[in-house]
Amino acid sequence: NVNYDIKDANANRREVYDEKNDSWRFVEDLKNHKRESSDVDTTVDDLMHSLQGICLFEKPKQSAKQLLKDTQSILKNMDVYRNIVKLNIQLRNKLKWIVEGNKGTIEVSRVITMLKNDVQDICKPLDLETPRDCAELKKEHKESGVYTIYPDNSTAMTVYCNMVDYDGGWTVLQRRQDKTDFYRTWAEYKKGFGNVEKSFWLGNDNIHILTSSGKYELRIDLGDWTGNKWYAIYKKFTVGNEASKYILTVGGYSGDAKDGLKIHNGSSFSTKDQDNDKDTKRDCAKTAKGGWWYNNCHHVNLNGVYKKGKTSHWDVVSWNLIKTDHYSMKFARMMIRRV
Repeated sequence: NVNYDIKDANANRREVYDEKNDSWRFVEDLKNHKRESSDVDTTVDDLMHSLQGICLFEKPKQSAKQLLKDTQSILKNMDVYRNIVKLNIQLRNKLKWIVEGNKGTIEVSRVITMLKNDVQDICKPLDLETPRDCAELKKEHKESGVYTIYPDNSTAMTVYCNMVDYDGGWTVLQRRQDKTDFYRTWAEYKKGFGNVEKSFWLGNDNIHILTSSGKYELRIDLGDWTGNKWYAIYKKFTVGNEASKYILTVGGYSGDAKDGLKIHNGSSFSTKDQDNDKDTKRDCAKTAKGGWWYNNCHHVNLNGVYKKGKTSHWDVVSWNLIKTDHYSMKFARMMIRRV
């Protein structure tokens, strides 16, 4: 039962926090012992220095708050947190034995060596779930939805994973399916915006981190207002960092949408407040009303204005080689998977 699992998770989370607080209170007790005598003073100083980096002070990469967002992750990681509690108890008992029982009568260096040896026997690496992308999550998660990934093993990123379509394991970068405003600033495209379960842009920084952590293919799915669908796959897809203006590298096309991104390859990203396109006569981002890798100006404008079907403007969600730059798609989605 999920409700009972969450209650159990919360109870264990409180146990972890209580144990953590007890550990830090004990550290304060050590400091108080330190003031009582010079012998204990020396012992505590050496022990505190020695124990830096040992598991007593190790912090998991996922906070309890983050874990609570995903019940499955909580249940998977629960044994790890229980082990942390047990570990803190064992370490605390050993410190009590040294400080209270021996009062500095045993040679400090020998005690430290003994302590380290014992600690290393029980101190295991924290095997918390830190998937790099949705493809790694797919090994144990079969349902599409919102997950937390760690592309560079440290940066936590909330993404939507498509675990069903085309063998699954896709990390979704962008989706258009409603009138969410995509005519945004450089800062907004840098960070990302929207709802990852609906219409959104994951963020140029995030896309850069993802595509620089390994080799990825890009899949783009498109749908018009009469039920027709198209797709484009690019076997090579990377986005540079902000210093490069998030330069696009894309190639290895296949699909039935025609190679719309070909002219965008090698282009920098532009927004309404940063004109980085190659058109010397106009500001493509302002004219096309979006943020994109505009060249001179575009064959693809997936971040344009969301309208219905054929229009009189070329600022819409378009893939020119399928329809025209005046036709707004009903649906567009960009997603990547490690190759």
